[in-house]
Parts: sequence; structure tokens; C-alpha cells
Amino acid sequence: AVWIELPGQGQGAYRVRLAQAADPSPRFPHSWAVIDRHGGAVLGLANVAQGGPMDVLLKWLHPLHDGSAAGLPLRMLVVAAGLVPAALYVTGLWRWWLRRRPALRP
Repeated sequence: AVWIELPGQGQGAYRVRLAQAADPSPRFPHSWAVIDRHGGAVLGLANVAQGGPMDVLLKWLHPLHDGSAAGLPLRMLVVAAGLVPAALYVTGLWRWWLRRRPALRP
């Protein structure tokens, strides 16, 4: 078990997220069991190994987004991609400032 989601107001079940080897996201696993808080009966199950191509895509979205799918190299790439807009803004501002400078005349 990776984490347990406690029932909120009006809900009567716990959700236990379970880590499996086939899951691309160890931090937020996609296998879970819903357990009734009063009787302990299992109300529902989800297994990461089951599902079609769209399920596979959806399960890979979060690990690719936060960079946890391929370790440090992917995280560094995600950080670099996040800094690109700031770099473009700074270089654009710099180019604008160079064009506004009066030309030096002899």
C-alpha cells in the first residue's frame, strides 16, 4: 500500500492505492481497492495491468508530466523545457532594448 485515502463527508469507503511492478507511476499508483469503512468489504478494485490503449496513455500522463518516469535525465529535461519561456522573454526584451538604443554617429 502506497497511501490510503480517508472517506470524506457523506462517503463510506476508504481507497487504498497499491504499488505494482507494471505501474509507470510509483508515487501515484493506478491500482487501488475501495473498502467499506463499516464492514471492511471490498467494494471495487482497479488493476494497472488491465485496460486498453487509452488506459495505458492516461496512466503514463502524470509520470511523464512530472518527470518521474525516467529518473533524473527526464526531470532535467522537464526543468529545461520549463525555463524556455523565461529565456525567450529575456532574449526578446534584450533584442527590443538593442533596437531602441540610438545609433552611434561619428
